[in-house]
Amino acid sequence: MKTAVETEGGVEEPDGLTPRMLRALDQKMDRVLMELRETKQRLTAVEIAVGNYASSEMSHYGSLQGRMDRLDDRLDRIERRLELTDAPLDRG
Repeated sequence: MKTAVETEGGVEEPDGLTPRMLRALDQKMDRVLMELRETKQRLTAVEIAVGNYASSEMSHYGSLQGRMDRLDDRLDRIERRLELTDAPLDRG
């Protein structure tokens, strides 16, 4: 004799082994989906942080590159004044 289980919606479902296993699997699947959503949100946050870091580093690199270019120009002028080079280099 099969018994019935009343669900949240008031609907009766059979209480056999297979339905119980299916309900348990359904609950586990709900937990897995919830964890997947949380993981995706955390991954998005990490991607944003890495993007911000990369952007910041590129900005620093650009700033340092500009400084190096100015130092090269100053060194060229010093070498020309001290006559350490034969001809000025065109670095532009």
